[in-house]
Amino acid sequence: MSDLLVERNRGERAAAIMRDPLVAEALEEIRTSYIEGWSNSGPQDADVRERAYHMLQAHDAFVRHFQSVLETGEMAAQQLDGAQ
Repeated sequence: MSDLLVERNRGERAAAIMRDPLVAEALEEIRTSYIEGWSNSGPQDADVRERAYHMLQAHDAFVRHFQSVLETGEMAAQQLDGAQ
C-alpha cells in the first residue's frame, strides 16, 4: 500500500503544478515562442528551425512526464479506494 500512497501523492502534486495558472501560462508562452520562432524563420535559418524543434520536443516531454505522473496517481488512488 505504501507505494500506492506515494504514487497517489506524486499524482496530486503533479496535478497541482499543472493547474497552477503561472505554470500553465509559462508553458503556453514557451510553446508559442518556439512555434513562432520556427514559423518566422527564413529559408536560410535551418539551425533556428532545428533548435526550435528540439526545444519544442523537450517542452512536450516535460508536459508528458507530468501528465504520466498525474495519471499514475489517479490509478493509484482508484486502487486505494477499491482496497478500502
